[in-house]
Amino acid sequence: MGSFWQDLRYAFRALRKSPWFAALAVVTFALGIAVNTSIFSIINGFLLRPMPVLHPEQLALALLACWIPARRATRASPIVALRLE
Repeated sequence: MGSFWQDLRYAFRALRKSPWFAALAVVTFALGIAVNTSIFSIINGFLLRPMPVLHPEQLALALLACWIPARRATRASPIVALRLE
């Protein structure tokens, strides 16, 4: 445990000697945390929470039943294929 505190003091001394490197390290950690939080929020909102409909499994089946044959018939993008129906 004593070597941990010694290493920590050495790290702070080294960061104090080079403030640009310390600032870059802090900005890098901040960006990493921000990106991780935003990706988790997106995944949580779209994949982990249930959809606000009564029967989401029937909704997904209805979308797949309409989308796949229409896309094969028109060879267009899914949005164009759904608009054509």
